[in-house]
Amino acid sequence: MKSAKIIVEVVVDSPESAVAAQDGGADRLEVCVNPAKGGLFPSAKLIREIRERVAIPIHVMIRPRPGNFVYSDSEFELMKDQILIARESGADGVVFGILDKKRDVDGRTRALVELSTPFPSPFIAHLTKHASR
Repeated sequence: MKSAKIIVEVVVDSPESAVAAQDGGADRLEVCVNPAKGGLFPSAKLIREIRERVAIPIHVMIRPRPGNFVYSDSEFELMKDQILIARESGADGVVFGILDKKRDVDGRTRALVELSTPFPSPFIAHLTKHASR
Protein backbone atom coordinates (compact mmCIF):
# COMPACT_ATOMS: atom_id res chain seq x y z
CA MET A 1 0.00 0.00 0.00
CA LYS A 2 1.37 3.38 -1.03
CA SER A 3 1.29 6.06 1.66
CA ALA A 4 0.01 9.55 0.96
CA LYS A 5 2.56 12.33 0.58
CA ILE A 6 2.64 14.71 3.51
CA ILE A 7 2.40 18.31 2.32
CA VAL A 8 4.64 20.70 4.19
CA GLU A 9 3.15 24.18 4.43
CA VAL A 10 5.23 26.91 6.05
CA VAL A 11 3.93 30.23 7.38
CA VAL A 12 5.99 33.12 6.01
CA ASP A 13 5.86 36.88 6.44
CA SER A 14 8.59 38.17 4.12
CA PRO A 15 10.16 37.40 0.75
CA GLU A 16 13.29 36.19 2.56
CA SER A 17 11.39 33.73 4.74
CA ALA A 18 9.48 32.53 1.66
CA VAL A 19 12.68 31.78 -0.24
CA ALA A 20 14.18 30.07 2.82
CA ALA A 21 11.06 27.90 3.22
CA GLN A 22 11.10 26.93 -0.45
CA ASP A 23 14.84 26.17 -0.32
CA GLY A 24 14.21 24.11 2.84
CA GLY A 25 11.72 21.86 1.06
CA ALA A 26 8.31 23.44 1.74
CA ASP A 27 5.57 22.32 -0.64
CA ARG A 28 3.56 25.51 -0.25
CA LEU A 29 3.50 28.72 1.75
CA GLU A 30 0.92 30.47 3.90
CA VAL A 31 1.57 34.19 3.62
CA CYS A 32 0.53 36.53 6.41
CA VAL A 33 1.85 39.35 8.53
CA ASN A 34 2.10 39.37 12.31
CA PRO A 35 2.17 35.58 12.75
CA ALA A 36 2.69 36.07 16.50
CA LYS A 37 -0.91 37.35 16.64
CA GLY A 38 -2.23 34.40 14.62
CA GLY A 39 -1.57 35.98 11.24
CA LEU A 40 -3.22 38.85 9.41
CA PHE A 41 -3.81 39.68 5.76
CA PRO A 42 -0.59 40.85 4.07
CA SER A 43 -0.29 43.74 1.65
CA ALA A 44 -0.72 43.20 -2.08
CA LYS A 45 2.88 44.33 -2.47
CA LEU A 46 4.13 41.58 -0.14
CA ILE A 47 2.07 38.94 -1.95
CA ARG A 48 3.47 40.08 -5.32
CA GLU A 49 7.06 40.16 -4.02
CA ILE A 50 6.78 36.62 -2.68
CA ARG A 51 5.11 35.42 -5.89
CA GLU A 52 8.04 36.81 -7.90
CA ARG A 53 10.61 35.01 -5.74
CA VAL A 54 9.18 31.51 -5.29
CA ALA A 55 7.81 28.84 -7.60
CA ILE A 56 5.77 26.87 -5.06
CA PRO A 57 2.08 27.64 -4.36
CA ILE A 58 1.28 30.48 -2.00
CA HIS A 59 -1.91 30.68 0.03
CA VAL A 60 -2.81 33.97 1.66
CA MET A 61 -4.30 34.41 5.13
CA ILE A 62 -7.65 36.20 4.90
CA ARG A 63 -7.99 37.78 8.33
CA PRO A 64 -8.87 41.42 8.99
CA ARG A 65 -7.82 41.57 12.66
CA PRO A 66 -6.33 39.52 15.49
CA GLY A 67 -8.51 37.88 18.12
CA ASN A 68 -11.46 35.58 17.68
CA PHE A 69 -13.04 34.58 14.37
CA VAL A 70 -16.43 36.24 14.94
CA TYR A 71 -16.47 39.03 12.39
CA SER A 72 -18.80 42.01 11.99
CA ASP A 73 -20.51 42.74 8.69
CA SER A 74 -17.88 45.37 7.82
CA GLU A 75 -15.05 42.92 8.64
CA PHE A 76 -16.77 40.31 6.46
CA GLU A 77 -16.87 42.78 3.57
CA LEU A 78 -13.17 43.46 4.11
CA MET A 79 -12.49 39.70 3.95
CA LYS A 80 -14.21 39.59 0.56
CA ASP A 81 -12.00 42.44 -0.64
CA GLN A 82 -8.92 40.63 0.70
CA ILE A 83 -9.78 37.52 -1.34
CA LEU A 84 -9.96 39.63 -4.51
CA ILE A 85 -6.68 41.39 -3.68
CA ALA A 86 -4.99 38.02 -3.06
CA ARG A 87 -6.18 36.72 -6.42
CA GLU A 88 -5.09 39.87 -8.28
CA SER A 89 -1.68 39.74 -6.57
CA GLY A 90 -0.79 36.23 -7.72
CA ALA A 91 -1.83 33.99 -4.84
CA ASP A 92 -2.69 30.36 -5.55
CA GLY A 93 -5.17 30.01 -2.70
CA VAL A 94 -6.57 31.58 0.45
CA VAL A 95 -7.00 30.48 4.06
CA PHE A 96 -9.72 31.76 6.38
CA GLY A 97 -12.06 30.99 9.24
CA ILE A 98 -15.29 32.67 10.29
CA LEU A 99 -17.61 31.83 13.19
CA ASP A 100 -21.00 33.07 14.29
CA LYS A 101 -21.74 34.42 17.78
CA LYS A 102 -22.40 30.88 19.06
CA ARG A 103 -18.89 29.92 17.85
CA ASP A 104 -20.28 27.64 15.12
CA VAL A 105 -19.24 27.88 11.48
CA ASP A 106 -20.78 31.10 10.16
CA GLY A 107 -23.23 30.71 7.29
CA ARG A 108 -21.36 33.48 5.45
CA THR A 109 -18.54 30.97 4.91
CA ARG A 110 -20.30 29.79 1.74
CA ALA A 111 -20.04 33.28 0.21
CA LEU A 112 -16.29 33.39 0.92
CA VAL A 113 -15.77 29.93 -0.58
CA GLU A 114 -17.77 30.89 -3.69
CA LEU A 115 -15.80 34.12 -4.06
CA SER A 116 -12.57 32.13 -3.67
CA THR A 117 -13.42 29.70 -6.48
CA PRO A 118 -11.40 28.34 -8.21
CA PHE A 119 -8.91 28.89 -5.38
CA PRO A 120 -8.49 26.15 -2.82
CA SER A 121 -9.85 27.74 0.36
CA PRO A 122 -9.02 25.74 3.46
CA PHE A 123 -11.14 26.70 6.42
CA ILE A 124 -8.96 27.01 9.52
CA ALA A 125 -11.19 24.92 11.74
CA HIS A 126 -8.32 23.78 13.93
CA LEU A 127 -7.93 27.40 15.03
CA THR A 128 -11.60 28.24 15.28
CA LYS A 129 -12.38 25.47 17.76
CA HIS A 130 -9.84 27.02 20.12
CA ALA A 131 -10.63 30.67 19.42
CA SER A 132 -10.95 32.82 22.51
CA ARG A 133 -14.43 33.81 23.53
